Amino acid sequence: MRALLLDLDDTLLDYSGGAEQCWTEACAAVARSVEQTRLVATLAEARRWFWSDPARHRRERTNMLRAWTRIAARALEDCGCPDADLAAAIAADFAVRRRRTMALFPEARACLEMLRGRGLPLGLVTNGDAREQRWKIERCDLARFFDAIVIEGELGAGKPDAVVYETALHALGVPAGPDVWMVGDHLDFDVAGAQHVGLRGVWVDRRRRGATNVWGVGGHFGAPHDANHSREAPRRRRGATNVWGVGGHFGAPMLTKATRSGRSRSGAAASP
Repeated sequence: MRALLLDLDDTLLDYSGGAEQCWTEACAAVARSVEQTRLVATLAEARRWFWSDPARHRRERTNMLRAWTRIAARALEDCGCPDADLAAAIAADFAVRRRRTMALFPEARACLEMLRGRGLPLGLVTNGDAREQRWKIERCDLARFFDAIVIEGELGAGKPDAVVYETALHALGVPAGPDVWMVGDHLDFDVAGAQHVGLRGVWVDRRRRGATNVWGVGGHFGAPHDANHSREAPRRRRGATNVWGVGGHFGAPMLTKATRSGRSRSGAAASP
């Protein structure tokens, strides 16, 4: 392995965990006048609708407070009580709660320390709101591990656009090739996009959902896993065959095995 690019949210950082609870608590704190069960359920539906459109997803993810406000506004409207100020208050309270709950996955720091100790060039490549992503990086003291950090909100482009990976590689001073790995939880952004520029895509399947024709891990790096994979749009699976998967967690022991061998435990070569 010549260099490694890593995703942030739901790869190193537990971004999705606790989101449902934070929405519920935000509603209870600032929207007590609205029937809570209905509001929470309507918020869940509004979130699914809001993020289901790929163009809207790309546009809105670079300003998360605005996105959360728009989601809350739609939910309140669907509940029959539109209120722009209340929507803003729900979103602001939710944002504070999310920041309190987000943390690195337990194995992430040890893995980064191992990689840094080996002198492997590391790049952090993340989509999203520049302010939010920088806050996460600072809170978790991640900058010291990386030779390059590429954030969609700062670059003006996001994964799976080729310029994102190319920008990271330029900063690392390494050319594209199958000996450069991109590791992340999103089959489109972290695997298919990386493959399209000649990198090796490595899928972190923390939810152990599996994917057809994906080398996954059922407890051991490189063990075959062929369960069907499905995600809500825009996380549809497109062109993500023959990738390496890390099931359940991304940790130092697994990546150590990966750096020592370009083959899975079944003997099948890992394809870019």
